[in-house]
This record gives sequence, structure tokens and C-alpha cells, in this order.
Amino acid sequence: MKHRRILLFAGFLLPLTLLFFSFDKKLPEPFMTSQKDTLPQFARAKDHLGKNVANSIGLVSLSTGIDNSYYLQDSQNRVGYLYLETKIGRYVSDLAQKNPLNISIVLDRSGSMAGEKMDFAKKAANDIIDKLGPEDFVSVVIYDEFIDVIQPAISVLYKDSIKVKINKVKPRGSTNLWGGSERGYEQVKANYKKNYINRVLLISDGNITAGPKIPSRIIAQVQAFKDINGISISTFGVGLDYNETLMTDMAENGAGNYYFINRADKMAAIFDKELYGLLNVVAQGAELRITLPKGVTVEKIYPFQYAMEKNEVVIKFQDLFSEDIKGLMVRFRIEDAYNTALPFFTRLVYTDNTTGEPKTILNENILAPIKNREQYLASFNKTVAEQVVLFTANENME
Repeated sequence: MKHRRILLFAGFLLPLTLLFFSFDKKLPEPFMTSQKDTLPQFARAKDHLGKNVANSIGLVSLSTGIDNSYYLQDSQNRVGYLYLETKIGRYVSDLAQKNPLNISIVLDRSGSMAGEKMDFAKKAANDIIDKLGPEDFVSVVIYDEFIDVIQPAISVLYKDSIKVKINKVKPRGSTNLWGGSERGYEQVKANYKKNYINRVLLISDGNITAGPKIPSRIIAQVQAFKDINGISISTFGVGLDYNETLMTDMAENGAGNYYFINRADKMAAIFDKELYGLLNVVAQGAELRITLPKGVTVEKIYPFQYAMEKNEVVIKFQDLFSEDIKGLMVRFRIEDAYNTALPFFTRLVYTDNTTGEPKTILNENILAPIKNREQYLASFNKTVAEQVVLFTANENME
């Protein structure tokens, strides 16, 4: 679910973006922005002739684009943006060949979940149990300041006995969100199987009052479980006063999905969507690798955590599901001394779940130096520019 937090504001921001792109105002020159600027300076664009590069194999596609086809020679403080998007077509697996699930339901039982929130959460957990089959494994973890495993990992043969345990949960105490999440990860890890979909499903309002509280440290642990142990996480925000930023960041960096539950009648559709995706894996072990040209350094990547291997950016997506879309933005800087063509190579590497064969999609984007200012101003990429506005506005709201 791409750009979850900002899409609500897209109706306002995109017209604002187009307004900026349409008028030649006396604003700072392009590629002369500071990191504190809310919006990059595309305001003097004369046209948007820049294009994306797109390639696909079967249902899997990769699109990449740079905010401008050129960069100005002999200028300083040059910053650019590379937008990348993976998109999966609709796929329905043969039920006899689907990947079984190994999941842990982590349920927040803290005092802040009292009332309607707890009713939502327990119904959500029961809905998940109802949709699992005997080949799947499930565990149930509940937490306040204390963490309890009320159902250790078990094959889903007797659904009613699991649901009885869930229905007995009562709200109480503080919120040790990471303690509960970590125990869910441990349950999945203990039963980890490579051909299974291994995921934690966290149902919470995300308001931490006990245990680890620093979001960046929690996100680092989420990423470690994804990268090292191959376990993803989806988060389900309950109620109107939940911690949206933390819950979304956990899902985005944990290779899962984020959902908002504010009405009981929405839950069936929400969990149908989540479990439909889990049951219809298209690409497994997916990694995005961006080879940077000499003279280019990464300043920031939105919204995913990443690793650097020499001059290569590595982002581990893990599994990609039917109709899944993942978008990310790389903000990079060009060294002042460079005035040569800069090739960016992006590879999406994965195993095709339908054949078991390794696949690689390769895109090349070339950023060329130019002295002709008019040609430069006509060569912005409108699609990328709009995504830059979305990502940077989202960052400023956090």
C-alpha cells in the first residue's frame, strides 16, 4: 500500500504541485535546494519531457525515473531524485499449490484499548483464524506491560478452541508494543519454514507506555527480523487516536502492509485483502539493488531502510504479492567536480513463485550533463516530481 499516510492529502498537494510547475516564478534555481526546503525547486520548469524506464517479466514490473533527464554543468550543490516503483499484476494461485502461512497474531490488551477498540481487535483476530486452513500455523500473543502467549504456534485444526482464548482477553495495564511484537516474531521464527509465508500481524492503537519507546530503535529491530530472519509484519491501527506514524513505519520497513480499522463492518474486507495477498505470492526473496555512478552519494531514501554494499544500495522487500505496489524515492547528491554522464542501474532480483526460477529485471537511467538551461528546464519528469512532493510533504508532517 504505497504512500499510505499522504494519499489523503494528495487532492490538495498535486494541484499545488501543478501550480508550481506551471509558472515561471523568481525562485531559487533547480538543483540549488537545501535539505530544509519543504518542496524541491521545480517551479521554473518549462516542460516535463523526462520519461520513466519500465520493464517487466510476466506479472512483475519495475519502473524507474529521475526528476530531470539532465543536470547543469559547472553548478554546485546539485541534488536529484530517483523514483522506483515495483508493481505486481493480479494473480490467483492454485489452492493446492499455495504457500501455507506461519503467522503470529499480536493483540494489544492495554487499558487504552478498552471499549470499542478491544471489540474491534478481538473480532479482527477471530476473522483471521476463520480464514486459515489446516496446513497453516498460527500463534496468538497478547500484551500490556506483560506479554503472554495464549496460543503457542499450532496447526489450525481446531479454530473454536483458539477463538475461545481470544474472546477471554480483557483490557488492562500499560502498552509494551515492542515486547508483544518481539514475542510474535519469536513464535514465527521458532516455526520458520522457507516455503511458508512467515508474518506477524500486529493489532494495536500503537500508543506505547511501557518497554522500548524510541521509534527508530523499534524500526531497526523490525528491519533486522525482515533481513536476517525473513519475517515480515503487517500492522492494523485500531481507533481514531492510534499512532499512525509508528504503525505505518513498522509495516513499510517490515515488508508488510498497514491498515486502519475504525469500523467493525470494514474488517472483513481488510482481512480478506491481507490474506488474499498472503495466499497469492508472486515473487519471493525480492531485493532491489541500485548501482550508483561514481560521483553520486545517497542522502536519504524514503520510506524504506537500506544497506550500502560499496556503491550499491540494497533494499530487501522479501515477498511480493498479487496486486502489490511498492514505491520508494532516493535523494542523491552529485559531487561538484563531476560533469559526465551518470548511469544508474536498478535490478529487481527475485524468485518466481510460479516456476521456482530466479529472475532479474534491469533498468538503466542516465543523467546527462548539460549547459543549455532552457533544455534543462524543459526536461523535468512530471511523474517523479509529483512523487517527490508526496514523499517530502509526508516527511515534514512526521
